[in-house]
Amino acid sequence: MTQTQVDLVVGAVWLVCVIVCILKWKTRTAILAIGAGIAIAVGPLITGNYLFNLFSPIELAPFVCAIRLAKPVSWWAKWFYWGPMGSDRRLLRPSPKLARAFARFPEQTTDFEKPESPSK
Repeated sequence: MTQTQVDLVVGAVWLVCVIVCILKWKTRTAILAIGAGIAIAVGPLITGNYLFNLFSPIELAPFVCAIRLAKPVSWWAKWFYWGPMGSDRRLLRPSPKLARAFARFPEQTTDFEKPESPSK
């Protein structure tokens, strides 16, 4: 593989990790990583030196964020963490990951006992 192909693969994986960060509602991490990527790409064009490469560790944040637990009310958690629901939209049994997510993010609460009222 040439260096260009390797750069494209790494860039595609990085972009997928940024999208996963957004789906997990870790928007600060995604915005910080996108800003660092832009600073690294544009910095040498503006200043002529590679001072902006100091932002390289920040650019790795989406890889870590994509592995970590999602917030319990995020789209990712609704797709992968919530257990089966009954016909009245009650959670039949919570998944272990959902319980861990609520323990980690206690400010993010959802009332699973009261079903949503059907819209008329």
